[in-house]
Amino acid sequence: MKKAMRIATALLMVTALAAGCGGNPASESPDGSASAEKTVTIKLANIYGDEMTETKSMYEFEKAVEEQSGGTIQIEVYPNCQLGSEEALGDGIRQGTVEMAILGGALQTHMPYVGLAEFPFLFRDWDHAKKALHDEEIMAALCTGAEDIGITPLGICPSGFRAISSNTPFHSLSDMKGMRLRVPNIPLYVTMAENLGVNVVALPMTELFTALEQKVCDGQEVSPSICRANKYYEVQSAYLVSRHMFTVHTWYINSQFFSTLTAEQQEIIRQCAADAIAYDWGIAEQEENDNLKYFEEYGLEVVYPDEAFVQEMRDSQIPTRAWAEEQWPGCLEIIEKIEAVQ
Repeated sequence: MKKAMRIATALLMVTALAAGCGGNPASESPDGSASAEKTVTIKLANIYGDEMTETKSMYEFEKAVEEQSGGTIQIEVYPNCQLGSEEALGDGIRQGTVEMAILGGALQTHMPYVGLAEFPFLFRDWDHAKKALHDEEIMAALCTGAEDIGITPLGICPSGFRAISSNTPFHSLSDMKGMRLRVPNIPLYVTMAENLGVNVVALPMTELFTALEQKVCDGQEVSPSICRANKYYEVQSAYLVSRHMFTVHTWYINSQFFSTLTAEQQEIIRQCAADAIAYDWGIAEQEENDNLKYFEEYGLEVVYPDEAFVQEMRDSQIPTRAWAEEQWPGCLEIIEKIEAVQ
């Protein structure tokens, strides 16, 4: 019933916004921004379930915005693909049918550098990732092109380091040779896996559990939180804490919609988004540790690679740098800037 009410509300909002395009003097101040008394509704969406830290931060945002705005801004949270796939959300926020969304690489066609935060072995640890992704120059570089497609970035939140579950434990790069590893059908991920020396199986996540269960794949690589949420550990026996990539998502708001808010409302959105992102960073690392402990207790052999194994994996990605520079000229400058953060 609640979902039906939200869908009905969303349809009414589209109608109201369309009507507003004709210009209603009673609802606008002389400078064209919304009046302070006008109540606005914002749809905020992502593709993850309620158990994910990213979604938890969305509910924190909802509570804070509605409280600080005195109810003049109402937030409707739509997690778990309720408003469509990440690609659909990317289209929606560009077109303004979704006011806010938290997205990964869905917009890379328009924002070529947005996926660089997930470059293999880019971050040394959680602290390095947090410092780099809070750097305004780095964020601006990663989000190059956002304003050209009508969206405004509000900040970057973590999904976490990715790791590899498998049917057998790995203690060196040679142990991984020839394994059938599922990765998302994203060029950077496919190239990373090929350079690790594995056989790439590019499958949608909706098919992954069955593929692991039926041994179509020998393993997969997602963050521990997604591994646990989707129960991949139930059909695997080992877990390599490779931390080979760090998955992030960016908070965006449609720029045209944002411009209709009062200056006070805009500041509330910016500050509450920053606070929600900080909340996400504050709980994500601990949840990673909790999930790894859970896998051990379940019976998986959790392997923390030694320094030599980590270096082998890092060295395997040297060709990935040359490939990336061909794909996105100038990207190595951004990668090196991130690596230099202390």
